[in-house]
Amino acid sequence: MKTIGTEPLRDFVKYVIYTGFVANCPYPVSGLIIAPPEHAKSTEVEKFECLGVIQVDKSTAYGLADIIAGLTKRELAIYHHFVILDLENYASAMREVKEQFLAFVRQTTQEGIKRYHTAKIDLELDERKAFGFIMCTTPEDLGDKRSVFRSLSFLSRPLPFTYKYSNDLRARILDYIAEEEHNAPEHYVLKREEKATVKLSKPYADLLNAFALFLAQRIEEVASHPKTVFEGDNRLCGIRAKENLMTLLKAIALYHGRDIVTRKDFDEMTRLYRFMNFKFRIIDTNFAPYTKRRGG
Repeated sequence: MKTIGTEPLRDFVKYVIYTGFVANCPYPVSGLIIAPPEHAKSTEVEKFECLGVIQVDKSTAYGLADIIAGLTKRELAIYHHFVILDLENYASAMREVKEQFLAFVRQTTQEGIKRYHTAKIDLELDERKAFGFIMCTTPEDLGDKRSVFRSLSFLSRPLPFTYKYSNDLRARILDYIAEEEHNAPEHYVLKREEKATVKLSKPYADLLNAFALFLAQRIEEVASHPKTVFEGDNRLCGIRAKENLMTLLKAIALYHGRDIVTRKDFDEMTRLYRFMNFKFRIIDTNFAPYTKRRGG
């Protein structure tokens, strides 16, 4: 199905997928896409066809472990991302099922997984393996502070991407549907297979500090914080956010055929950074790069 007006989302997804092809990164980046219903989240993400990506409509922790256990050693080296098209599919699941699913996702991203044993899961790999996740959901799904998806330990791992349509785009989409142009098939094929090393110079890495800290603050504001008996400064340091942004920046360069990050890549990252929050900015507005404007 063809869509219009979602180019920033499309770019975000392809670059997140490309983080799986960056050789000199600690782990593939994960992305959490949040937008109201009927905003083409799953439709857009589902169009990507790429070596190394596994699409899953719904799966428990046991199901994901079973998929990983079934991969050959060569396939484990190839696959780097899971795509969960709709986290809302888990809304009706028992809390225990959701918590185990999130625990598995947390373990599999960043730190990676090697041995994972529960009453139902018996997974043991020869080497530790990290996967990235691309997940789609709605503001309503994350709106309840009691939701397991609002935990800080989960939200601090993926890069958030939130957006909404303008009234003008809504009208254009309705006209587009009336003409039945949206029924035409559309796919985005990413043909890359091999991994490559991408150099990120220190000046650009240092520029990411402010972006990472600001992103960590945004995540903390949204996450639910259970009461604790421990006192002191427990705020995020922005470490995960910076690692994610560094890898994303390298992936942008790699997608454009470069082995070193340039100013063009940094400007592209800052263009998408305006949606890496929970402000639900209008997606069909042309923003100048963050470095040339003030504010977030």
